[in-house]
Amino acid sequence: MSPSGRRQLVVLVVAGLVSYIFDLHETTGLAVVGEVPPGLRAPSLPDMSRWAELLQAAVTIAAVNFVLSAQVALSLGGMHGYKACPSQELVALSLASAAGCLVGSLPPSASFSRSALLGTLNVGSPIHNLVSAAVVIVCATLLYKTVAPLPHAVLASIIVIALRSMMQFSRARFYFKVSRTEFSVWVASFIVTLALGPTQGIVASLAIAIGMIIRNQAKPHCCSVGRLPGTQIYRDIHRFPSAVEVMRKLMLRDKTLHQKYSQISQQSQSL
Repeated sequence: MSPSGRRQLVVLVVAGLVSYIFDLHETTGLAVVGEVPPGLRAPSLPDMSRWAELLQAAVTIAAVNFVLSAQVALSLGGMHGYKACPSQELVALSLASAAGCLVGSLPPSASFSRSALLGTLNVGSPIHNLVSAAVVIVCATLLYKTVAPLPHAVLASIIVIALRSMMQFSRARFYFKVSRTEFSVWVASFIVTLALGPTQGIVASLAIAIGMIIRNQAKPHCCSVGRLPGTQIYRDIHRFPSAVEVMRKLMLRDKTLHQKYSQISQQSQSL
């Protein structure tokens, strides 16, 4: 465990002991976890009598969870240098939802806060999921009373500290230098996330991105490009007057390429 993880564990234990010994919830009104129902629910088929009533909410939750999970995977993949596959995330969420409905679990989804916390603990293996599941089972069946006095403020502070590693303000400076439009999207998403929460921030950024794609597709920006003298580099002939158009050939550059096109291009080059 990293030094940061050890410090967080010490703070959690000390805060729980102080809250329990002095009964801060009763004496000061401190918000704590409170009583947790013991045991695990026996597996059973879900009640399908209200499926029509819950269909709209279920579709909305599924869509938001998929977007959130894909965004977490792509973000962490960019930070740690590996390729994330949204299709694989969709399969994992589907299997987890099918299994979770048998025991009444919440809809599965990725978590920025938990992912950031695992990053601070230097977790490098999927085995941690089995360890986490075992700890949850033990706490739910044997140690459920020990989490009752834990203050909400301490749990929230651990999440906030873990999220520091995912606040990449340097990316905002990069967007400001490269594209004011991308910078505006970043600022809008940041404000909505800060004010309403990460789920609403992702929905807002997704809506803005879709709107930008539709606008660019409706009015694509194309320009004639030419080759810079002595190089194999092609640039807009209006922005680079020294660029020379290729004889008997007109080349156009379309700026409406998507990230999916980039992935397809990378896969084609690797073949």
